[in-house]
Amino acid sequence: PLVKDLASPAVPNIDIARSLFWIRVIVVIALVYFGYQTVALPRLASKAARERLQDALFGAVLGGVNGYLIAGTVLYYNHVAGYPFPNIISPATDIAIIETINRMMAYMPPRFLGEPGIYFAVILILIFIIVVYI
Repeated sequence: PLVKDLASPAVPNIDIARSLFWIRVIVVIALVYFGYQTVALPRLASKAARERLQDALFGAVLGGVNGYLIAGTVLYYNHVAGYPFPNIISPATDIAIIETINRMMAYMPPRFLGEPGIYFAVILILIFIIVVYI
């Protein structure tokens, strides 16, 4: 029944929104966890072990992009769910802040990388992985 209830957005319910939020966040956390695992294959690990200033700066930039992707995704899912946890993050009450938040949500990763954009992003990431590690 959980999947059936979640698939029916015609009946908005805070419990359904909360469940959908947790399902989405758990999937994102699992992807982040496995994405940050180190290279286990010896042939690829030697190429990943370069320690230069250029690699450190590149890692810092990619870390910032990853932070935006992860935090932006969680904030977007919280916004879409209608802020189901008012004790942690409550919805805004000021009209100017609400408008600013709505403009910001247009640039959050799940919305910004919509249906066609996500496929191009995955292709670019796969090309990057092939170039760096092979």
